[in-house]
Amino acid sequence: EGDVYQISGSNQLMKLYKSGHGYNDHTTYQKLLEMTNHELNHRGICFPIDIVYDRDNKFAGYTMDAAKGKSLKLTVMGEEKATRTFKGNFNKVDQIDICMQLLDMIDYIHGHDMLVGDISSNNILVDIDKNVYLIDTDSFQIGRKFRCKVGTPEYVPPELIGKDFSKIFRTED
Repeated sequence: EGDVYQISGSNQLMKLYKSGHGYNDHTTYQKLLEMTNHELNHRGICFPIDIVYDRDNKFAGYTMDAAKGKSLKLTVMGEEKATRTFKGNFNKVDQIDICMQLLDMIDYIHGHDMLVGDISSNNILVDIDKNVYLIDTDSFQIGRKFRCKVGTPEYVPPELIGKDFSKIFRTED
């Protein structure tokens, strides 16, 4: 959808959409306006903070807090990967703690009338201290107003396989 850049001198990133993938798109702009006006503030959830405009004052993207670490898939999924990532300092309690952090984030998001429609091991980062970060939050479903138009096949429930996500609202189930 876009490219992400570090904002010099801050702990924030800027996502700039590519043409045809959100850049100057009215629906994406309205969704991000709603998100940046929402009071969602939870450690590890890299939620949109401010709207970014280009030189012509066209909607171009948004800013967010930076995440640390590497994807869940590259760090934790598989005992061998976890052992290498955490230099042998990783056990079942750590696995459970990482899962609980993620579930706490999802519960918090649900409590704000939003859904993580695109659950993916690539959108969950874990740092060396085993802190969890949730990225790609601009794809969240916002109530029954803005859909999550994407999904990662291996995390899509059976009843939604083959469905056009741009035409359906998801449920917590």
